[in-house]
Amino acid sequence: SDPQDAKAMQASSLPVPSYRQGAGVELLQQTRDRLAALATHSLQHCLNNGQNTWVVKPSTGLQGRDVMVVRDLSSIFATSHHSREEWICQKYIERPMLVHGHKFDFRQWVLVTSWRPLVVYVWREPYVKFAARKYDEKDLGASCNLTNTSVAKHMEDFDKVHDELKVQGYTWYLWRFKEWLRQTYKRPPQSNAGDLGSDDRCGEDLWESCIWPRIKRVVFDSLRSIADKAGRRRNTFEFLGYDLMLTDDLSGGPRVWLIEINTWPMIQFKYMKDIVAKLAADMLKVILDLPHDANADIGLWEPLSAKSC
Repeated sequence: SDPQDAKAMQASSLPVPSYRQGAGVELLQQTRDRLAALATHSLQHCLNNGQNTWVVKPSTGLQGRDVMVVRDLSSIFATSHHSREEWICQKYIERPMLVHGHKFDFRQWVLVTSWRPLVVYVWREPYVKFAARKYDEKDLGASCNLTNTSVAKHMEDFDKVHDELKVQGYTWYLWRFKEWLRQTYKRPPQSNAGDLGSDDRCGEDLWESCIWPRIKRVVFDSLRSIADKAGRRRNTFEFLGYDLMLTDDLSGGPRVWLIEINTWPMIQFKYMKDIVAKLAADMLKVILDLPHDANADIGLWEPLSAKSC
């Protein structure tokens, strides 16, 4: 037999020193200190879960077309190498907040009526879009990773009432999400101070005091960053669809992350017809009535400014 194989077998049978002894303890502490430093200096550190997962998609893609979830460089190159399109490679949120085991995001509608000066309105009733299958970090398939209605609608059970979500179409109105917040983050008895579940605020307050202000800040800051490049466009408006996700932060409440901004947001969705009708009516109030009447009713549109965010 090969002497090298014999040596390898002999080495494998030797007892392995515990990392809890001697130098192992020091190395373990150094690793913990380094991870703590990363969490302090990198705002996106909380997104990672050791999977090296990325999303690759065409820059002009619509309705989830050609979106791929990958974990190695060769797959990224293989996806885009033979295409003339521009592609986006985006870090995947590996530790998303889940509802009944499903990934989700918010579709936040935004209206821009002026870029210089920047005049922005947000719709106060964003809705929730779910992935069709429960999240599994080992599964890179679209049905459990993409929170896109255009993907979910091809599932056989799309029009059936989901056992846990209790709705058709894998979508929630905002009131359902607030109810879930109340049930999930209500204060348990004798809980530890620092635990998000021990917060004195109920779920609905958590939305108003934490999530909603952070959504508005993300929207306003993202638009302010490009306002100078947009130029002056008189008598025009821009209707946008923001996709935003949440991650749990046990010390500071859920954190809001911008996934993408859609310049052609889909609004033809049969399970949201009442919202779309209200959205369109209120949009006309902002565009047509407000310029002539500063006190005009603008429905569920909320103006944003640097002070309000």
